Amino acid sequence: MRNARPKRLRVTLLLLWVFLMIACEPGLSARVKGGNPPVFHFYGDDKMHHFFICPEGVESQRNEKNAIWQIAPDSAHDESWPLDITYGVVPEGFVQVTPKSGEPPLALQPDKKYTYHFVRGFGGGGGGFMIRGGQAVEW
Repeated sequence: MRNARPKRLRVTLLLLWVFLMIACEPGLSARVKGGNPPVFHFYGDDKMHHFFICPEGVESQRNEKNAIWQIAPDSAHDESWPLDITYGVVPEGFVQVTPKSGEPPLALQPDKKYTYHFVRGFGGGGGGFMIRGGQAVEW
């Protein structure tokens, strides 16, 4: 029984350390600022690995394979990514992944739902938007 207390203490300290590491993880968030084409505003302090937009559909289809537009940092890119990304405009330090041809992405259709996604160091995030009344609005 004497060894149970130090073992519990070690486990408790380990769990506390893991919790603190997760809580201190840098974050990255985004929101739609509006516009047509839409502007996505990013804030936080984590590095973005890539950003993509898909037509709204079942969750299993909201991935890079079904993206209508995708960008990623180029090999020389550091963590000074842009705070605003406009749909279809490749910011400095990024390359367009989809469409592969380098052509502009498909025009966004009014009242059709789309999702945006970003992948960061540990996980990612995103949301949904549509063009309504000539402006992008979140849904």
